[in-house]
Amino acid sequence: TIIDGLAHGIYLKGSCAGSIITGNTITGNVLDGILMERSDECTIKGNTIEDNGSCGVQLYLDCDDNEIIGNTITGNYLDNVYLFAGCERNLVKGNEISYSEASWGIRLWSECHDNEIIGNTITGNYAANVYLYQPCLRNLIQGNEISFSEAQGVFLNYLSGYSIIIGNEITDNAGEGIRMFGQGH
Repeated sequence: TIIDGLAHGIYLKGSCAGSIITGNTITGNVLDGILMERSDECTIKGNTIEDNGSCGVQLYLDCDDNEIIGNTITGNYLDNVYLFAGCERNLVKGNEISYSEASWGIRLWSECHDNEIIGNTITGNYAANVYLYQPCLRNLIQGNEISFSEAQGVFLNYLSGYSIIIGNEITDNAGEGIRMFGQGH
């Protein structure tokens, strides 16, 4: 159990390929619950990640081929799950992702391509439950329950085309169920 840390709960930076983070409660940290930077082929599985001051889980700068599976990720101040800057071929599957206080449920931003968001329950987030931006291409959003966002269920913004959104149950969001905006759709 990692509680009330003054920075990130867990921070993996470079040369951490194949790391496994499982069975932890990560809560109340000032920054992210889990931050991975330039780390590939890692597994984040079966954790409770809640009430952290920034993101629940953040993959930052070229984190490829990672798995975020079967976690409860809730109540984090910013994004519950955030993939940023060149994170490719990651799997986000079977998680309960809910109640981000000031941001998105799952956000992919800046060159995050070929990721899969499958079979999650994504609900009650402040901004869109799933948000892709500038450009994030060829991502799969499949078989998720997406509901009760204070904005859109799924929002594909500027240059986030060639993605597949299939077989999701998208209900009771304050904005559109699916919104596509800008070029590249």
